Formats: sequence, structure tokens, C-alpha cells
Amino acid sequence: MNVIGLIAISALVGQLCGYGLESVQLSIFNDILLYPFATKIVLLLLGLVVVLLNAKVKIVRVVFIPTILLFIYLSFLAVMYFSSGKDPYYLIVGFNVYYSMSFLFLVAYQLRGFVSTYLLSIIIVCIGVPAIVLGMLQFFLHLPFPSPQPNAPILFFSFLRAYSFFGQPAQYSIFLLFIFAFFGSMLLRHHNQGATHGHSILIFTFMVIIVIAAYTTLTRSLLLAMVVATITLFITNFRFRNKYIIVYSLPFIYLFIIVFALYYAHDISNIFSDPLTSSKSVSIRYEEWHYYANMLFRSPNVFFMGNGIVQGNHAAGSLNAAIPIDNSFLGVAINIGFVGLFIYLSVFGGMWIFLVNEAKNKSSISIESALVFFSTWPIYAIIGNILYLYPLCVLIYLVGDRE
Repeated sequence: MNVIGLIAISALVGQLCGYGLESVQLSIFNDILLYPFATKIVLLLLGLVVVLLNAKVKIVRVVFIPTILLFIYLSFLAVMYFSSGKDPYYLIVGFNVYYSMSFLFLVAYQLRGFVSTYLLSIIIVCIGVPAIVLGMLQFFLHLPFPSPQPNAPILFFSFLRAYSFFGQPAQYSIFLLFIFAFFGSMLLRHHNQGATHGHSILIFTFMVIIVIAAYTTLTRSLLLAMVVATITLFITNFRFRNKYIIVYSLPFIYLFIIVFALYYAHDISNIFSDPLTSSKSVSIRYEEWHYYANMLFRSPNVFFMGNGIVQGNHAAGSLNAAIPIDNSFLGVAINIGFVGLFIYLSVFGGMWIFLVNEAKNKSSISIESALVFFSTWPIYAIIGNILYLYPLCVLIYLVGDRE
């Protein structure tokens, strides 16, 4: 059981840190890398092996139904693409980048509990410590580690960002948020169970280091997501009337918070002088969003069905739009239209309902960590395009859900 679980965890974490291994990867379809693709195949096979061994399939109905609808819709788009002579390249890349982890979730969920929570914490520490050390060295000593992405900028408002071996701040920031949620849940759990002060102080110290590492990325979305994760952590650990009505609504509340912060970004930047509060990158994003919003409204067909464009300068540049799509809503809508976006967000809604229901029925560090982490998805949905990492991280928590 532990052997299968360790292979699964290694594959999942390898997928999460995939950018850092890009230099040893073979590229197919340009944006689909052999290593991440291979890890998905490994996870698929592991899930099938476990199903055969147990002769039982675990189905998360609230996730299964919208995921199957998404599969049917993407299959319909594929048929439309081929019948109209449209290049299916973008749909293939989009499937791998945006949606593959949602489908893999259904199979890899069969691996739930194949690693103990204790062993998962050791694995996270063994990966997190060198990652954070590299990131801090890079930031404080101004050491520009080689970036695996050609011509990738390493300066942010004249400050060096901590890329570490993850290749880009967005990937690294998700990992920091992932371990922040895990150790935050562990800290409160130990505190509530009356654990020794020495153990609690050790975990709290590690969390402080994670926050410092978060600052070195100069990624404001990460810092905001950590604040949101902390709020979720305390809400889920306090007892009060109608608590779960609020818990179910948290993604909508956080969505309002990020929209509010973006709307008043210029006013906030006038109050503070720190580069983290500068509204420059927000203004750049406004221009991106305006560009792609106009593209969406060019025709009803593009609005409802999309035109296949995917995140990244390579794919965007081929359509004379050499700017990234730093917005998951726009990214998915451009790729498969608002019909596809609605179904895709239904998958995320199903995952959220599943996690809240699990937290209500089972006391588990892994489940609570997954809930805390997943509650932050609206933050990254609006200002980034890496929602595909959320099902991946939830799977890591679930594989390590054996207390």
C-alpha cells in the first residue's frame, strides 16, 4: 500500500514541480512535455491497478457528473474541429494544460489513503526545505538561477523574484500555499489535541519561514491567498451556528474580495510605496483582459464555443496575440467558450462541495488541508491561469489521507 502510495505521491509532486524539470524533458506538441504527460499516465495506471486489486470503484458523484459532461462537451468540440477542417492542435494542448487533472482526479482518487499523513508530512518537508532554501538564496543574494523558459524575465519592478527550481513564481507560489495549508491545519489540530508546545512551536516556525519565502516571490496573489487560507482555517475550526452555510459560500466571498481588491488597486498603490502594492501589473492585466474580452465578443460562435486559444506566448502568438491570458475565466472561455467555462467551473464547484461534506463527516488533517487550500481558487482564477494545479494538489492531500 505504501509503495503504491509513494509512487503516486512522487508522480503528483513531480507534476506540481514540472517546470523545474523542463531541461530534461522531451517536448511533444510544443506545450505538452513528456515528463508531465508521463506522470499522468503513471497515475492513470496506478489508479486502474488499485481498482483491479480492490475490485471496487470509488465514485465522487458530485465531481463525476460535471466531469463527464465536460468530457462529452470536449469530444463534441473535437468532432466539430475535425469536420470543419480546423486545426485541433490548440484543443489538444488545452486538454492537457487545463482539463486533464480534472479527469485524472476521478481515477487517481482510487489511491486515497495509500500514504499516511505522517509520511506525507515527511515528504513535503524533504521537498519544501530545499525549495525554500533555494528560493531565499536566489532572492536575498540576488542569484539569478537559470530559468528553464527561454527569454523569461527575472526582474519584477527592479527586484529579483524567487523562481527556485520551479521555473516560475506561479508554480512555486502554489507549492508554498499547498504546504502552508497543510502545516496550518496540522498546527491547529495539534493545539486542539493538547500536543507538546515544542512540537507546535516547530510547526509555527516552519510556517513563518513559508510566509517569508512567499514574500520572496513578490507574488501578491500568493500573500492574499495565504490570508484567505488562514481565514478558512479559523472558520473551519471554530464552532458556531450555521457554520457550514458560511463555509459553502466561502469561494463566492473570496471572489468578491479579489474583485474588490482589483477594483481599488490604484487607490491602494497610492497609499503604500512597496513594490508589492504597485498597480503596474494590474494595469497590464487590465489591458490583457480587455483584449481577450473583445476577442470573445467578436462573434456568438466564439462567445459560446471558444476559438481554441490556450495560455502561453507560443499559442497566443500564433494567433497574433503575443500576450498571456492571466485570467482563468478568460483563458478557459477563449479555449472552449462560455458553455465550456460553465461546465468547467461546475467541476470545481463539485470538488468544493465534496471537500466540505468530507470535512463535516471526517476529522482529518489531509481533508482540512485540502479544504483550506481549495478555498483559495478564486484568487488565482482571476489573476492567473493555473487552476489545473488545484485538483492536482487536492489529490496529493487525499493520497496521504491515512491517519
